[in-house]
Amino acid sequence: MHTENLTILFVDIAGFTATTNRQSRRQNASLLQNFESLLKPQIKKFSGQLVKSIGDALLLTFRSPTDAMLCACRMQDRLALHHQQHPDEQPIVIRIAAHLGEVRTARHDIFGEAVNLASRIEAVTPPGEIYLSEAVFLAMNKTEVQVTEVGLFQLEGFSHALHLYQVCHCAPPALPFGSHSADLLPVSQPALQRGAFVATALLLCAGLSWWFWPQQEFQPNLPAQLAPAKAARYVAVDAPALDEVAFSAEQQFGLVNAVHQAIEQVPGYYPADQQTAPQAAERIRLQVSTAVYPRPNTVTVHFQKAGVAGLTLEWHADQTEALLQKVSQSVVRQLGGQPETAQPQRQLDPAIFQLWLKAEYQLSTARQKNELAAVQTVLQLLDQDGAALEQYRPAQRSKCSAGTLLFQLSQQPAALEQIHAACQALTGPTATAADWLVYGQYQSVRGEFNSAEQALQQAIALRPGSATAYTELARLYQAANLPLEAERVYQQAVLMQPDHWYALQALAVFQLERGYLDSAVANFKKVIALLPQSANALTNLGSAYLLQGQIQAAADTYQAALELSAEASTQANLATIYYYLGRMPDAIRLYQQALLQLPDKFELHGNIADAYRQSGASADASRHYAQALQLLSRQLRLDPRELALQAHYLSHSDLQQASSVMANALTQDSKNAEIWLLDAMLQVRLGQPAAGMTSVRQALQYGFPAKLLAVEPDLATLSTKTEFQKLINPTTGR
Repeated sequence: MHTENLTILFVDIAGFTATTNRQSRRQNASLLQNFESLLKPQIKKFSGQLVKSIGDALLLTFRSPTDAMLCACRMQDRLALHHQQHPDEQPIVIRIAAHLGEVRTARHDIFGEAVNLASRIEAVTPPGEIYLSEAVFLAMNKTEVQVTEVGLFQLEGFSHALHLYQVCHCAPPALPFGSHSADLLPVSQPALQRGAFVATALLLCAGLSWWFWPQQEFQPNLPAQLAPAKAARYVAVDAPALDEVAFSAEQQFGLVNAVHQAIEQVPGYYPADQQTAPQAAERIRLQVSTAVYPRPNTVTVHFQKAGVAGLTLEWHADQTEALLQKVSQSVVRQLGGQPETAQPQRQLDPAIFQLWLKAEYQLSTARQKNELAAVQTVLQLLDQDGAALEQYRPAQRSKCSAGTLLFQLSQQPAALEQIHAACQALTGPTATAADWLVYGQYQSVRGEFNSAEQALQQAIALRPGSATAYTELARLYQAANLPLEAERVYQQAVLMQPDHWYALQALAVFQLERGYLDSAVANFKKVIALLPQSANALTNLGSAYLLQGQIQAAADTYQAALELSAEASTQANLATIYYYLGRMPDAIRLYQQALLQLPDKFELHGNIADAYRQSGASADASRHYAQALQLLSRQLRLDPRELALQAHYLSHSDLQQASSVMANALTQDSKNAEIWLLDAMLQVRLGQPAAGMTSVRQALQYGFPAKLLAVEPDLATLSTKTEFQKLINPTTGR
């Protein structure tokens, strides 16, 4: 249990008991479902934490009192807007009370006098109002929320009278607390059917999303706040192309990898990759020469940082392990650091070491491409001489990392069982920061969040300047559905290394997923300033623009990304933009280019089929719909989104079967914006515009961007209706 100062909000439905006495149980359940589904997106937008939901009441906490009051205004206005849009439904009227004070937190609950006082303020708050204590009034930004004093109140259980304030109302026809209607619509990132590749490459080298929720109680233990470290400096390794006969690809990889790992040991330095190399502040020149004297195929390695004495080694394949250790120690010293003290280990048999080096090289390639078969090959290599490699910690680290990646790609629990012993071997008093980082990632995908947090904290303790370790810890909190903690640690990583692109991009992705689109755009722009030649960073920015509804800005950004690299994901994204803009020939051209790279991507076949259909090329459309359906049929199981896409593809040949499949998808997941959009399209094809409007309303409620709905060609027959226009722009027609 620990204490901290938080702003507490109590939210409850006024007159709930009287209302429920007049309703059936189904109506009661529907009212409560509307209550939570309408308010939770607003809480999310302002980084609020839902402590608990008690029937008709919510208990929330915020770190910022201003955010708490802005959220309170948005919640009141969201319900008012819903009532305007659905005048026939029972209106939901809430009261909100706020107080700021010290609370004790334990087991996902909060306790203390501040909580009791907030509850007492809620008891005197009139329906439809927002009351706040003097503590909140003094701490908040009063230019953002206008308040007025209500008076002195003697609250039950408190000996002295307290000053209370209320948030001012706005004059009609505005919403009661002045929110813009567009701001009240959910903006969390949906999966866009036509943009199946939107934001697909959000994190370079960051692995995949975590798959499991925690299996045990998880109380985060945040790292202490740090003062800003010096800005990250990237070190590029300039290595020429080498003759693989004299110096194998595995040995070349081992050499460069040893230099990279050495760079990471020095606080403030990071190894440059292809994207950061042009802007690197330091460069290490790696020279490898071959000769026939004194023996055939003699390899000499020389590497040096400008202005510092270098190191020259004669390379012998049977001494690779010892030579790489010398390389690592020399690089650390050249950068002004102190080599980490490693636990002495028995030198491996040279053949065994070469086997591990080959596996590590192939793992690096497999990680970049996310190739399932390649990862399986790596694990087979590491099992060839298991007894010897079990005693070699780097090999155990490789096996743990490979198995974790295999699980992320295959979702097969057996992959984690296979590597359990290897991962456990990474722990203990001799473990390095790299060991703890890999072990933390393994525990994360297992859902053992307490163990994962401890491991990542150990990595941070051993390498305090590692923005990468902080970023992985933040991703852990994000996976554990602890957005406040995740945001704090992401911010801490960026504070430590303001121009560390990996941390910045991870923060921007988090903000995109949370619906903080303006902040995400700002941080993606910072990443691009650091990596001006990164097509991936531009693709991410384009995705953020698309979710904002800035279609032209998204198109321009995707085009800039394509000029740097013709990635299939970027081609598909830009094709989607052209589809929405009605430029079907351009959309088809780009979808065709993407299919050359990803011929087995069923979404691409479905997307190009839609574009052909809109162009009147029905034969081509039918052919690609058939291919999409065939690819889907190869999957052992379809998730709800895939079922909805299957129904969409079927709807152009068999409406009855499409209706049955879509009903199944909605039964499995009734809160997916994309599924509701696809159902709206199906209802239009069935000649059911009223049902189509209902599905459009649901798609909006669950987060589909209104501006994209407005330009969806398959909803053209609905877009002319006044009701549709009011949904897309609620201020229209008043």
